Amino acid sequence: SGSLKKFSECKEVCDPKFQYDSSNCTGDKVLTGNSCGGKFENCEAKVKAGDILYSDMTTSSELKENKKPIAVVFDTANKLAVAVSGNLTCFFCHRVSSGLAEYESYNPPLAAYTTEAAALADMSGAENTAALETYMKSKNETVTDGTYYMHKPSFAGLYGLPDSVWFTPALGELKNLYANRDAVDAGLRKLGSSFDGLTRRKYSYAVGSVARVVWSSTFKGQEEAWAYNFDTGAVIQEQIYYDANSLRVINYDGGQICNDQYIWDASNCLSGLGGDVCGGKYETCKTAKTLPLLYSDKTVSSAYLPDKYVIGIVIDETARLAVAYTGTATNSPFEGDVFSSVPQLKKIDGLQNCKQESIDSCDTDGLKNTKAVLAFGAKINQTYPAFEEVYGTAFAWGMPDHMKKANENSWFGKGKWFVPSASQLLTFYDNFERVIATSKLISPTIEHNGQKFAYSPKFEYHYMSSNQESDKTYWEVRGRRTSDDPFSINSKWPYPSVSGGTAQYAGVPVMPMIYY
Repeated sequence: SGSLKKFSECKEVCDPKFQYDSSNCTGDKVLTGNSCGGKFENCEAKVKAGDILYSDMTTSSELKENKKPIAVVFDTANKLAVAVSGNLTCFFCHRVSSGLAEYESYNPPLAAYTTEAAALADMSGAENTAALETYMKSKNETVTDGTYYMHKPSFAGLYGLPDSVWFTPALGELKNLYANRDAVDAGLRKLGSSFDGLTRRKYSYAVGSVARVVWSSTFKGQEEAWAYNFDTGAVIQEQIYYDANSLRVINYDGGQICNDQYIWDASNCLSGLGGDVCGGKYETCKTAKTLPLLYSDKTVSSAYLPDKYVIGIVIDETARLAVAYTGTATNSPFEGDVFSSVPQLKKIDGLQNCKQESIDSCDTDGLKNTKAVLAFGAKINQTYPAFEEVYGTAFAWGMPDHMKKANENSWFGKGKWFVPSASQLLTFYDNFERVIATSKLISPTIEHNGQKFAYSPKFEYHYMSSNQESDKTYWEVRGRRTSDDPFSINSKWPYPSVSGGTAQYAGVPVMPMIYY
């Protein structure tokens, strides 16, 4: 008979397959699978090709109903993902337009990759895209005219993210996308799309038949650029004026990108902070804090004082800037009707032709702009009703007309109100919900000296600015109707609208502003 040996503890015996813990699973990898004795079965990449990228810059292999998918990961080493929608018609497409000679259109000053091997090593899509945009701006191009940067207009506000985060991939980046096409297709199918749909088939002059050809942002030189045939994996070099697909790519390594939908914190929200959070700011607010009210005696108060006349709502205390409490004024930018001849169209003296990318720093003083417009009108005998109405009115809530007339020369009378600049309208829309909350401080029916006044202040989601885009158009600033909508600036309304040789003078909304 043998002896029985007893032990004070019982140790788990683990199979050698359990070999991973924090000591040997590092970097962008995570421990997965079963565990034994503190060791795990697998050490896998945290992010894989085919994973879904969400607007908060998090990734997941699963579709999450409470998040907004924006792209599908295709290159984990370089942390790149391709946009799930928005396939565009070209990157190196040629269209001669103002400011560019034909030779310049065919030969942008980008680095030239003259051999296929060199082109396939190009991983600088973001730099290529930025360089082309810089070139366009140097030629006084708005970048929305077409030319060969035709993907740019559709970038604005894509998924609420800034234009600058999206770019057209270089040839080496397209090669990696092709290598992981099956994984990307699986991710896209979770979103109701497909890789074939993303790299759609169309007639390709480069191939001479229907094919899924996608432009890279890699320039070859001598009027040629590089493209990728996603049907065959072949690399193509072709004249840049040929039409082909163009994709949008994003680098997801920089963390969450806070855009203008994240505006709420304790400084401007009384209660109900909610939604997504980014940089300490929230997406929604149930009860916005009110803004100060400006009165006819030039005092400012956070409370409504019924014995005084309200002039406006303060939107920038540092700049001492307020909007008219009465809200929107509407008039036409030019005098006339649809049967009038086209008025003299010239660049207004004293105003710049502002570009979208610098609109927040171009001619930022609306009062200066308004005076320049009216002075120019007097010079060429052209009237500007919208500017004249705002500049020549004393706006005061509930003040009788005879009192307004008596105050025409006061600090809030004629010559004090103005059509704001785009920069000032952006400040207005930064505070839009607070302006609305402040407008509700006053009853829609008030009484002064035995007289009753009933009026509901009206605030629009888009306003004309006093900034020129050209001698024919001015800039409009548009706010968002929901937290998902980005702010936008565009030149929707002409200055005036010219069609068929006649001038159309539709009324446009204007938000009167004043310095106090």
